[in-house]
Amino acid sequence: MRQPSRTNIRPELGAALVSGAAAGAVGFAAFVVIHALWIVPIWDIVPFGLAWGGLGGIAVGWTYDVHRIRLPARPAGRVAVVFASATFVLAPGLLLLLLPPPSAGGSNPSIVVLVVAGIAGLLLLTTPLIAAMLGALLGRSARAAVATGLAAFIFLSGIGHNIPVFGFGWRGIKMWTIMLTVTAIASVTLVVVETWISTRLRRKAGLAEAATTSRVAR
Repeated sequence: MRQPSRTNIRPELGAALVSGAAAGAVGFAAFVVIHALWIVPIWDIVPFGLAWGGLGGIAVGWTYDVHRIRLPARPAGRVAVVFASATFVLAPGLLLLLLPPPSAGGSNPSIVVLVVAGIAGLLLLTTPLIAAMLGALLGRSARAAVATGLAAFIFLSGIGHNIPVFGFGWRGIKMWTIMLTVTAIASVTLVVVETWISTRLRRKAGLAEAATTSRVAR
């Protein structure tokens, strides 16, 4: 199979970055709307949230481009991979669902609660590092490690910052439902927009190549 030339790398990267930014913005918009309808309105965070969501999306888009060659051919498969990767970043926080909700009396937590909370916190802190190592293993380059670790860090500090606040008991289940729904929406947006842009770029490149070939033939 013909390998892409260096001139084709930048448009592909640009498509991934734009798609990532769009996914971050759409995901954040979905988050604040669902949060307002199901919990309480948080419209005051919209300016900062859009900026951080877009930044995180760009990081995810960069990672998407770095690992593009290893992604499934079909868009549905790519959506599944992106969603599974994002869920992996959030997964350590699921341990917090095992903990009881904080008591109003402020009684001292049991040793089990402290251990579970400590393990969950440690895993959350080390997740970007683990993601970077996995990125390096899959991408076989320092660029892949940096891109994957950065994407995990920004994603975790974005929507993932809700985990310590809402990750207890049944209340946490509601927040996890919102976070995973938003993650799914953002994953679909990333792949759909990137596929659309890439298709247009390939079509444009094909027309340009055909025009060039036609002129040479004359």
